[in-house]
Amino acid sequence: MTKAHYIDFFKQAADKKIQWLKEELTKIRTGRPNPKIFDNLLIESYGQKMPLISLAQVTINPPREIIIKPFDPKSNTNAIYSEIQRANIGVQPVIDGEKIRVNFPQITQETRLENIKHVKKIIEQIYQELRVVRRDALQMIKKDNHNEDLENSLKAEIEKINKNYSNQLEEIQKDKEKELLTI
Repeated sequence: MTKAHYIDFFKQAADKKIQWLKEELTKIRTGRPNPKIFDNLLIESYGQKMPLISLAQVTINPPREIIIKPFDPKSNTNAIYSEIQRANIGVQPVIDGEKIRVNFPQITQETRLENIKHVKKIIEQIYQELRVVRRDALQMIKKDNHNEDLENSLKAEIEKINKNYSNQLEEIQKDKEKELLTI
């Protein structure tokens, strides 16, 4: 295998972890509304479970409200309303004619601190997963019996890239904590 193969293996796996992390962090409630909080909602409609985004338009109405306009209000408004209530995400939907208003109450300092702990836990999980990916890449290098210079060069490059990902994780964590603490 070529040098680029090992590097690509590590980068692709690490990029997937970072992407997953970013998606997870958007689901953590901050002081501002974020439509991503509804990404995991599956609404019973037309005899099957469907994601909210395929049944309604979701828009932010600043400062702390999201408006959900079902494409077929007669069929889906009540189902969407019920599913949001069942989801237990700390918001109270209100049916307003053919749309649903979801107010995001101001979160307490205690909740903010709990969310920060949750962020740290998720980031630590990603650190651990990156260590596993790094270990796997290093084992692949060792297993393929390259000469010592090439092996050391590959290890050094993977360590350098790993350091960059670690720095990226630190930045992501700082940004999310700052966002959570902003009132």
